[in-house]
Amino acid sequence: MKSILKERNRAETEAETKTALICKKAARVFSQKGFNATSLSQISKAARISKGGIYHYFETKEDLLFLVLQRFMDKVLCDLEKKLKPLIHPDEKLRCFITTHIDNYVHNVHESRVMLHEVKNLPSVRWDLMKIKHKRFFEILRGIVSDYFESKGNPMSGESVKIATYALLGMINWIYWWYKPNGPISADHLARKIYEIFVGEFREERNLRS
Repeated sequence: MKSILKERNRAETEAETKTALICKKAARVFSQKGFNATSLSQISKAARISKGGIYHYFETKEDLLFLVLQRFMDKVLCDLEKKLKPLIHPDEKLRCFITTHIDNYVHNVHESRVMLHEVKNLPSVRWDLMKIKHKRFFEILRGIVSDYFESKGNPMSGESVKIATYALLGMINWIYWWYKPNGPISADHLARKIYEIFVGEFREERNLRS
């Protein structure tokens, strides 16, 4: 019995390792070529796995896209909730949210781009499942934004909080258009500047890597 369980655990670990590798390579190819222009053959080549090996894990390209996005969003939400949990003050939570989001982008550039550009290619049922995760992400930030302004003696209406939340999402989501993680601006510096802009405290600093 022990040998059977050991073999099962080994097989499950191997399957997870292969799945993670395929998803990582697929995210890169989807990001660079676009979902519609990508074939499973190109992904199998990037992952150095036979096309048959790809089909062992994924029946369709849409299945693969869904898992790439699902794994990414689950990681984003898990990281956020874990880091926000011990924090009390809304200001700390706002800084943490921005920093964590940018850090996730830096370490998952291709997944971030695929989420923004290719999620529309999911079948409607799976797009609906992804919307649930997006809503959870939005609600976390909306709660933080609402609490932040209330803590500053400036409580906002629901619609105003919605506007402010989407404005901040615009700043942190669309950095992929221009931000280069290996460029002159560090991720920490960028997160701090976005925070300052959002709360109206922006000031120039000479050292962009600090």
